[in-house]
Amino acid sequence: MPQSQQYPRAAVLTIFISACLESYFLLVVVPELNKPTLLKLRVVLASGQIVLENNSGLENWFPNTALTTVGVVDSVIECGMLCKEAGFVSGTINGYNCDIVDDSCLKLLSNKRTWSFASAECASEGATLLYIDSNSEQLAIQQFMADQGLSNVWLGINDVTVEGDWRNEDGTKPSAYNNFKLGQPDDQFPGQDCGKVREKDGYEWDDDKCINVDSVICEIKKVGFP
Repeated sequence: MPQSQQYPRAAVLTIFISACLESYFLLVVVPELNKPTLLKLRVVLASGQIVLENNSGLENWFPNTALTTVGVVDSVIECGMLCKEAGFVSGTINGYNCDIVDDSCLKLLSNKRTWSFASAECASEGATLLYIDSNSEQLAIQQFMADQGLSNVWLGINDVTVEGDWRNEDGTKPSAYNNFKLGQPDDQFPGQDCGKVREKDGYEWDDDKCINVDSVICEIKKVGFP
């Protein structure tokens, strides 16, 4: 039952719904974000009149137009490679759980590592250390840590090069979101240059010595994975 619907950009940007492996599916392409998203049909919201058009194929799912296109399919199999290109994956793949957060797959390493060894091991799999860039992801990670009984988990941020200038592993600036505990980071002791999530602090963030060993969650983006 392939169909498509075009909405003005602003209408689609009001949609905040996660993908779900059931019922019908919407593949939403938002040009401004350059990032397709797969949504459940029955919970899609948009302002204005909704008019579905018959569509004999999937060729117009990624058009070069000023409008956002929404395509409808009745299975992920029918979606095929387009679902992978949109970053829609589910379940556990190569040890990475793709059902914890919306746009990434996560893998808990079996042993604790120092920050640098943890970063290197994740990078060897094409992944990074954990990045949390929204409150919803923070809550999901808190639940995951509680389920796994984790006390501390490394974050992929550090201020090793310049104290107070926090950077991602690749040297870029982190997102504006952070959940540092009040008064942190404080660099109380030399070498407290790596970020982590602490269970004892209510899962707020702290800076700690990078040479300490803590739990490691590798993160890899769903788009193009596996």
